[in-house]
Order: sequence, then C-alpha cells, then structure tokens
Amino acid sequence: MASREVGRKAASLQCIFLGDFRSAHSNMGLLDVKIQIARGSQWRGRNQRLERIKSAPITNPQSTPPSSSSSSNNGEQYPNASDSAEYMDVELHRAAASDVDNVDDFISILERVSTKKRYSLADIFRQVSPLGNTLLHVAASHQNEKITRLIAYHCPSMILKQNSDGDTAMHLAARSSDTARLAAATAGRGGDTYVVSTLLRFLEDLPIYEWVGDAGATPDDVILLRMRNNEGNTALHEALINGQQRCAFSLIVEDHAVSFFLNMEGESPLYLAVKAGYERIVSRMFALSDYKIRNKDEWLEGKSPLQAAITRRDKGLIDIILQNEPRFINLRDMDGRTPLHYAASMGYVEEVQYLIGKFSASPIERDNEGLFPIHLAAIEGHIQTVEMLLQHCPDPREMLSHNGQSILHVATNAEKHDVVSHILVNPALGCLINHRDFDGNTPLHLAAMNNNTKIISTMAWDRRMDLKIVNKEGLTAIDIAKRFIKGVGSNEKLILAALRAVRCPNPTG
Repeated sequence: MASREVGRKAASLQCIFLGDFRSAHSNMGLLDVKIQIARGSQWRGRNQRLERIKSAPITNPQSTPPSSSSSSNNGEQYPNASDSAEYMDVELHRAAASDVDNVDDFISILERVSTKKRYSLADIFRQVSPLGNTLLHVAASHQNEKITRLIAYHCPSMILKQNSDGDTAMHLAARSSDTARLAAATAGRGGDTYVVSTLLRFLEDLPIYEWVGDAGATPDDVILLRMRNNEGNTALHEALINGQQRCAFSLIVEDHAVSFFLNMEGESPLYLAVKAGYERIVSRMFALSDYKIRNKDEWLEGKSPLQAAITRRDKGLIDIILQNEPRFINLRDMDGRTPLHYAASMGYVEEVQYLIGKFSASPIERDNEGLFPIHLAAIEGHIQTVEMLLQHCPDPREMLSHNGQSILHVATNAEKHDVVSHILVNPALGCLINHRDFDGNTPLHLAAMNNNTKIISTMAWDRRMDLKIVNKEGLTAIDIAKRFIKGVGSNEKLILAALRAVRCPNPTG
C-alpha cells in the first residue's frame, strides 16, 4: 500500500533529523506495533480480557452512552444535555490521563464499567467528557502511549472522532508540550512522537483509509493529518504552534503537502515554522515539496513565510525560502505590502540590498495606502535604509503616496527629526522642501499641525523654506501655528518664537 511506503521513507528521514533520538519503539517500526499488541506475551492476556468485554451480552440496550457526535452547534460537537449523567467514567478518565504504566488497571476499570452499566467495549470508548473528548483524546493528550495503543487497536474508528473544538486525538497529541514526557521519550520510555506514530499506524485499519489509498484520492476531510479543528488547524499546525519540533518533523514526512495548508488566520505550517525559526524543519518542508504537490500556487496564499523570516532578521531562512520559491518576493500581505516594505520598515539595510540586488525586488511598489518602501523607512526613522533605497528610486519628487506626500512629508508627520534633518542637508532632496501634498500642505504645515517645536525650528531656519505657501484652506504654516496659541503653552510659545526669528511677519498681527 502506498501509505506504508511513505511510512518507511518517513522513518528513514526521521532518523536524519532526530540523531540520537532512538529507542526500542522507534526501531520497532509501525507495523510491529500492531504485531506486538496482537502477539506479545504482555498483551495476550490483556486482549483476551478485552475480547470478553466485546462479546459480553448487553442486557440494558436503552443505556446508550453519549458519544462525540451526539449534537452540534455551528459545526462544534457536544453531547446532548439529557446525557449529562452518562459521561465517561471518572476512573477511566483518570487512568487514561495517568503518566504511569497502568494498562492492566485501565482494563480492570473497563471490566467494572461494562459489568455495572451493561455497556459494550465500543460503547465505553464512544463515551465523552463534557467537552466531547473520548478516552482516546484523553490518553493521547497526556501522552499515555500504551492506552492509546489499546484503544486504537480495538476501536480504530475513534481516531477520527472530533471533540467540541474539532480536535482529533492527533491534534491533542501533537499539541502536547510536557517537557517531562519529552525527556521520557528521549530516554526511550514513550512520548509525543510515539503516540503520533501509533495513531498513524492504526488509521490504516479504517475502511475509509483503504478506500482513499486504493482510489488515489486525498480528500482533506477524511485524511487524519489533513483534518482541521474549528480554528482550521491541522495536527501539524498544532505541533508547530506549541513548539513540538520532533512531532512536527514526523508529521511532515508522513504528509508533506500539509505544510502549505492554511488555517483560519491564513497561516500555513511553513509560515509557523519560519516564524518560530525552525530552519531544519523549513528545509525539510521544501525538500519534500516536489513530491505529489497538487498546486504550487497554493504556496503563495496566506501569510508570507518570507515576511516572517524578515521580521526575525533571519538571513538563513530568507535564503532557504527564496532559493526554493523566488515568487515569494512578490507576495503581498493584506495591507498590500511586499517583503521589501517589511525589510525597509525594520531598517534591515543588508536585506534591503539583498532583496533588490539578488532577487530584483522592486522599490517602486506601493502598498494599499500608497506608500513605497522608502516611505516606511522614513516613517520608522531608518536613515541608512532611506539612503539605500534612494539609490534605486527615480526622481524623489515622483516617490509620492496616494495623497501626494513625499518622504519628507511622512517623516515630518511621524515626527522623525533625524530623518527630517538628514533630508534637509542632502542637496539632491532640496526639491522636497516646499513640495505640497494633495491638500496643499508642505512639510512645514504638517510640523505646525503636530505642534512639533524641534522640527519647526529646524525647518524654519532653512532659507529655502517658503513660509508664505498656503494650503487648500488658504492657511500658511504660521496660520496653523496660531491655532495653538489659545492654550498659551510652552510649546506654542516656542513655535511662535521660532517663526518670528526668521523671515516672517509678526504672527500675532
């Protein structure tokens, strides 16, 4: 079966990543997990006890326990209110959540519950908690690998059951972040990767899984690793969100296409891996990506992994992403910003040069607000980045936003005095000093509106500044400054003093 071949490849690739992370479990292989349960001396007696529960006569057929599909609310599954007294047995819940080797105790409780309530084994396994968790959910979320094996072996249909949050047992196993259990896994005593592997192995026993494999189809809603919870997360999303690198790696090699699935927030596992700085996982995602990927254009949807790498200032991840998929260089976010916008806004000079020089990123692309990357660099006060971008831009008078504002306008409005001063001393940018935006405001008008004494003083002493320019409301910068005189605060006095000191009439008339 194709899935078993993928599983064998997954095992060999996993060893490359995990290094010394080996044990009797990992060397045993997924097929041998089932053989051990079916034929192992420890499990032989356990299975006989469970078979007796399965074959026990049900004398109380009316006492059907609530199941994980009792009712729904906007797609979420909840047990019926009338069944509140028939939730899973508390002792069973505690045993499944235990971190000790308690399989025999668990079976003893199963026997007592079956005898007392006349439930079959399947009925007991279908019971849920108030949040819709089955015993398999509980065991998997607490990394109780042996009880996970037991339930999956005797009732594999539970593997696809979802709780009220839409989580399968695989989601909960992947999400677990118990460091003590991770240490136990490293020592060969079970752990997160083994629970995940157990669930994957027994999924193959489901008729729907055989049908999918035979037909060659991969419908997302019937493949365990592609099942999404109410937040749109797959198990791989959950592993990465919760820092479970070993588990994430196992899931990637099992079904690498999931690396590009988007959740409700537009985040793919690739994006999450980049955001977390997991360079080796990102490399593996791309290394496996050419194998039966349905549509590479899907990679370019959702939040950009490249922007996440730039936000981290991680040159290694940036290289990996662009070497594998250069088209990410043009991917825009919801605000219409390109990766170059992000690099410029962060003052990431080295990467600005890299994106422009090696990947021909365009510095003359506007975002949804009409801002070029150089505008964002000026707004954030990054002088070196402004200088770098000026080398790749046309006439600065043409680098205007949708409302006609230059880099001097936006730097003034953002009150970035250092950028304003730098522009004023650059002869090549003198054309921006008296430039008016679409409202007729010069940078000095904006400084007066912001009541920024320091910038007004710097501009007013520049003899190129035309203090008589009026905006579309017929106001000069001095007229605007006079509006602040009513409070007679110290800032207003300083502004008027600065304007009096240069070539202007008495602002008080």
